[in-house]
Amino acid sequence: MRNTFTLLIFLLAHLCFAQNHSIKGIVLNKSNEATPEANVHLIPLDDANDAYSGTDGKFTIEFLSRKVGESVTILVQKPGFQVLGADDKSVTVVIPNDPQERVRIAIVRQDDFDQRVKRITNILEKRIAEQSLKIDSLIAQRSNGLTEDERAALTAQITKLYQQLQELEANKTELAQRLAQTDLDEASGFARDALKKFVEEGDLQAALAIMSQEKLDEFWDNVQSQEEKVRRAKAQAVENYMIRARMLTANFEFPAAYRSYLQAIEKDSFNFENISEAAFFLHKQNQYQWAMPLYQRAMTLAQTDKDRATLLNNLGLLLEDNESFAEAEAAFQEALKIYRRLVEKNSNAFLPDVAGTLNNLGILLSAKESYTEAEAAYLEALEAFRQLAQKNPDIYLPDLAAILNNLGNLYLDKESYTEAEATFQEALEIRWELAQGAPDTYLPDLAGTLYNMGNLLLYKESFAEAEAVFNGTVEAYRLLAQKNPDVYLPDLATALHSWGSLKKSTMDWEAAINYYTESLDIRRQLAERSPQAQGLNFSQALLAQALFCKDWLEIDNKAGCREQSLQYLEEAKGWLSRFPEGHPRADAFRSGVSWLQRELETYAPENLPILKLQKTIIELESQLDAAGDEATQLSWQIQIVAKWDSLSALRPGDGTIQTRLANACGNLAWYHLFNRQPEAAEAAARKGLAADASEEWLNTNLALALLYLGKWKEAKAVYEEWMDKPYDEENSWRDIFLQDLDALEKAGVGHPDVGKARALLAK
Repeated sequence: MRNTFTLLIFLLAHLCFAQNHSIKGIVLNKSNEATPEANVHLIPLDDANDAYSGTDGKFTIEFLSRKVGESVTILVQKPGFQVLGADDKSVTVVIPNDPQERVRIAIVRQDDFDQRVKRITNILEKRIAEQSLKIDSLIAQRSNGLTEDERAALTAQITKLYQQLQELEANKTELAQRLAQTDLDEASGFARDALKKFVEEGDLQAALAIMSQEKLDEFWDNVQSQEEKVRRAKAQAVENYMIRARMLTANFEFPAAYRSYLQAIEKDSFNFENISEAAFFLHKQNQYQWAMPLYQRAMTLAQTDKDRATLLNNLGLLLEDNESFAEAEAAFQEALKIYRRLVEKNSNAFLPDVAGTLNNLGILLSAKESYTEAEAAYLEALEAFRQLAQKNPDIYLPDLAAILNNLGNLYLDKESYTEAEATFQEALEIRWELAQGAPDTYLPDLAGTLYNMGNLLLYKESFAEAEAVFNGTVEAYRLLAQKNPDVYLPDLATALHSWGSLKKSTMDWEAAINYYTESLDIRRQLAERSPQAQGLNFSQALLAQALFCKDWLEIDNKAGCREQSLQYLEEAKGWLSRFPEGHPRADAFRSGVSWLQRELETYAPENLPILKLQKTIIELESQLDAAGDEATQLSWQIQIVAKWDSLSALRPGDGTIQTRLANACGNLAWYHLFNRQPEAAEAAARKGLAADASEEWLNTNLALALLYLGKWKEAKAVYEEWMDKPYDEENSWRDIFLQDLDALEKAGVGHPDVGKARALLAK
């Protein structure tokens, strides 16, 4: 038994070592009639050494642990060339049983390939132009005495055609690349004829006629009967369906393209590249429920790090769209980990993938309010895209603008307004230039960044600049909504509402109500067309409109505002009744409606004097903010305190008013100090503390007033009582006292006892 067992082990070991662990191949230059190409660098992404093709184009790569039947990926590099096939940088091949079988790698000169892509792109752009003319013709028809139903049907048709146009416009570069990467020698005869007809003659319809469904099916049936050629012919037959799917996409026939993709997968359910491409196509079509199983199937077939990383990144996007945020983050992180390993091997090939995945991760982390981690991801992606855009601006400038826009939104969320403005400005400069050249493609991006910049300027109260930006934003969305209302009317409504908020902030009530009402009318139109999809957004808009009317009523006593606000609330209640109890958004809006109804029901004319005083205070504070010198600021602050005194008399015992009065007195004391009026400053500080002793910060101004009056003992008592206590999370009272002394001395306000105070505070 012992000898037999030893012999068995020996035979198994011999068989294992006898298996093929190598790939022999030949590199062919398709720019030179498929002649062998020398000095091509072949870089396996698995456990094998690099190789170079010889003068006869041949090469051999030995793998340490890969076995027969396993897939391996090889990067193919030679300056001025690229690969023909599924990927422009690499090939994925199966280690053959026969060690003498030689795989063929097709490459082409980059300038030849670029010319081919350019020809195909021109054809696609011609098809886009034809579609655009058709849309313009239908838009013109819409103004000719049509019935409401006819106009609605025509609008729906225009929307569908424009969505198709936009999709091809957005994907034309990728589609042209894929079609140009087809190795004609590996395609079927009629596929070659169709591609030549398409690429060389620009006749898409004739190309599709050559690749008719009947011919594809006939080809497939013939292949089945030819067993001796079935493997290669089967691959060609499957590729026929894929090529037709891509052409159908170019012709806006998306359902037919989907069917052709599925037929390819049915014919070969183990083809990783085809399944991945079909999953991505469905993802882009928002068919999430169909894309997910294909992504999952592709994951089981992926055999290389590159394939796994690409799938994980796309899967992360799909999961994020479905609000599965934890799973999406895990997918992005795993993809990033793989791409970082690949960058170490070849930075030029994989740096764009690292940057793109970092951007996706940053968007997800921002949505989760994980701002520190999101900023780190964005900044790393930004640095990568700057490098890439410097070398290849035509390809990477849109990506650079996108990451700047996303980073600007992050800074806006963090209220880092200076950084946000600089970042948005750079994104706007890039997107403006891009939109000048291709408005259909880049105008939506430009409008989005304009909207973000407008909101930033509104938050900063830079009202004049915000006005100009919102004007441009609304103009852009009006143009976009004219051709594609379903997509861009919601954006137009949002931009109009923000413009209304700007007008409200500047007390331009009439202009504000005009913008708010136009926004609300758009939301109503969308909700009536799609109640379930848009009903909650319309309810939110009604609640916002009711709140605006309440504010107008309280600040300006606008006639009819109370009744109008209640009417909006009743309409909102009707729409919210369509949604069940327990629906988070609907319940939140229902709560808001109930609160506002109670507020309006308690409104009474006798409150008018109070409301007018509140309005006056707001106007005075605006004047104070605009004042440029201490004397003018003091005069406005004296008036503000007087109005708070009046409010306090009208509402005795109102704690909120007393607190606001105390703070106003504290500010008044500060302005008196800068105007060298320490006696008045002491009176103001003591009056503030009497109004609300919990506003302890007023003691800082009281100490200064006493110091500058020469009441050193009293000032010292205040300093000693507070200086060792914490003021906030970052400063002690001692710090604040010293900062105040610095500010006054810088303004030229001095006193002999300041040195005593500094000595005391230095202990």
